[in-house]
Amino acid sequence: MPMHEDHPNIDPPPAEEKPGSPPEGVTPVSMLDLNPDIPGLRTEAQRTKWSQRAKELLRQIETDRAEWLARKTEFLCHWNEYVYPIRSGAWAESSVLHLPLTMEKGKALHAHLMSAFFMISPWFLMKPRERMDRTVVELKDQFMQWATKSYVNNYEGLFPVVDEWLWSVVFDGWSILEADWIRPQRKARIVEWRVENGAEVPYEVDKMVTVFDGPVVRLLRQEDCYMLGNYQNAPQAAPFFAVREWLTEEQIKLHAAQNLFIRAAAERVLDQDGAQTRAGELQEAQNPQRIQDEQEGVQTVDSTANPRGFECFKIYWTVDIDGDGLAEEIVLLLEAKTGEILRATYLDRVSPTGKRPFFKGDLIKRPGRAYSIGMAELLYPLNQELDATHNQKIDFGTISNIPFFFYQPMSGMKQEELRLAPGVGIPVDDVAGVKFPQLPNSTAFGDREEMNLVNFADKVTAVAGPLVGQPSNPQGAGRTATGMTTMLGQTNLQLDIFVKRLQEPFSALLHYLDALFQTRLPDGVDFRVLGPDGLEHRDPKTGQSVIRTVKSKFELAGKVDYELCGNTSSSNRELEFQKTLARMQTFLNPLFLQLGISTPQTIYENARDFIRAQGVVDPD
Repeated sequence: MPMHEDHPNIDPPPAEEKPGSPPEGVTPVSMLDLNPDIPGLRTEAQRTKWSQRAKELLRQIETDRAEWLARKTEFLCHWNEYVYPIRSGAWAESSVLHLPLTMEKGKALHAHLMSAFFMISPWFLMKPRERMDRTVVELKDQFMQWATKSYVNNYEGLFPVVDEWLWSVVFDGWSILEADWIRPQRKARIVEWRVENGAEVPYEVDKMVTVFDGPVVRLLRQEDCYMLGNYQNAPQAAPFFAVREWLTEEQIKLHAAQNLFIRAAAERVLDQDGAQTRAGELQEAQNPQRIQDEQEGVQTVDSTANPRGFECFKIYWTVDIDGDGLAEEIVLLLEAKTGEILRATYLDRVSPTGKRPFFKGDLIKRPGRAYSIGMAELLYPLNQELDATHNQKIDFGTISNIPFFFYQPMSGMKQEELRLAPGVGIPVDDVAGVKFPQLPNSTAFGDREEMNLVNFADKVTAVAGPLVGQPSNPQGAGRTATGMTTMLGQTNLQLDIFVKRLQEPFSALLHYLDALFQTRLPDGVDFRVLGPDGLEHRDPKTGQSVIRTVKSKFELAGKVDYELCGNTSSSNRELEFQKTLARMQTFLNPLFLQLGISTPQTIYENARDFIRAQGVVDPD
């Protein structure tokens, strides 16, 4: 029986590990993640050479994007600040109000994009790309529907991270998602019950607990993405792309124990003096995260409140690493301060599709350029002019209500600056020596200018009128239902472009997740079957949820395409109701019934869609 000198029911410490072998219970994520032998990176001198080249490219990109980072900080300071004034007025009490025009348009567009992606069931359709058995297609479809809603990201699903991704795309113009398969572990002392002499005896044992074994999709901060500016889809197409990340001491130790990191390099990183000093701290003054902290009233970038750890760069590089004249696609993990290469592998070894695991969404593209236009940049000048016009109106009202005045030095008033206030009397010898100028009423100009600016913002963003729940002009096309439908259709043309543009990287993300499941899914994963409406599919006899099991990842083998089902029409519930009503009436046509086109099944499905369009979640 295991014994311990202090406690009889505590297992002794594990025996000292053999060199090069991970501790008991510590396992790599996958054999695919182990560092292969790469010619050109075998010796310290070779790794130092490529480390210096990578650091030089990173410095060049940092210099090239300095102006973009300053502009991003300026846009962020302007549109997302509502408490402290962003401009100074003509006098101390003058109006410095900031009108949330950018926020209004941005959140309305974000809501429509989210509706187009998720307010329809199912989120996507799976179409086989090759000859596949029907049962395999059904299993893959049911598993992917469940995984995207309830398995990915530590059982949270894709909805939260895609919500943040679309928000960033709308306001910043572009945003990048990264997909990966993780198997984080932590050490814990747990209680195990063992049967001895017919009785259960509790034992405290030290074990490595696997927190999660599955795919994660992360939203990357823009300032952490180092990409060449002359590539539209830089994460995939550019020969060099890097992502800055921060690793803690515990993470480096664990990854070294899992043989994911080069152990000697990891030890040198951990042994350095002042390891917690950030190599990029000189850039913190213009760091957008610091601006957000100040706007929210928190201080998360302080090293004592939130240790950032070791600054590292994950580099994806198309380069001839071994000098044979043929380019390889390699992945390096470079620690910034020491220049140590912690990890080096081939992309085709860790990526199941042979592509980089990044998915970039753009709002308004600049052809051939990586940095697209978002609402913060698009509405920046309009919002500034709107703020100036509105504040001038308020200031004019203030001056009109509490006007300045002129007086003669001999009028009996003291030679000092006077300020008016309600109910205050000012004694003078001669009221004729005091004159209040009559200011002309010029607020009409401000009213017209504000209306023109808002109308112009409506046009450039395509977010206006009935699309945001506001009544349209009763004159013209908006006075009839047909005219209103035509206007909505024309507006949706622009929004549909945004939706289709963002559905492409989202579809690529689904395809990448599917490939991850086919190569890394553990055996015996149980999942809950969902119906076409996204709700739990229940057994009609027992009323219980239907649970299926993927016994092996090979059961999911097969190439498929993912087609996103949503569009801007799906975000308009009234329009969806009218469409389902028209479809149901069409299939109830007596001619369709006589020809057998309308069957009891089609009539049932259309009636169910019609009831669901009225807001009933589960018509069945």
